[in-house]
Amino acid sequence: MEPFARTIDAAKKYVVSSTLDRVDWNAELVRGDLGKAVQQLEREPGKGLARGRREAPPGVGGAGIDR
Repeated sequence: MEPFARTIDAAKKYVVSSTLDRVDWNAELVRGDLGKAVQQLEREPGKGLARGRREAPPGVGGAGIDR
């Protein structure tokens, strides 16, 4: 396995969704107040929080996570 693949495979992932019931691949489903959820994640120890998305739902920019 390539170094990038090992890194991304081992990384904890957080999936924001209002339609999924479950997630896999070392992921946790995030629901509710997204701004509070992101603030909590940013306070946790580690090397920081990387963000990626397929498409942003309406209002995400106001939650402070569209950076």
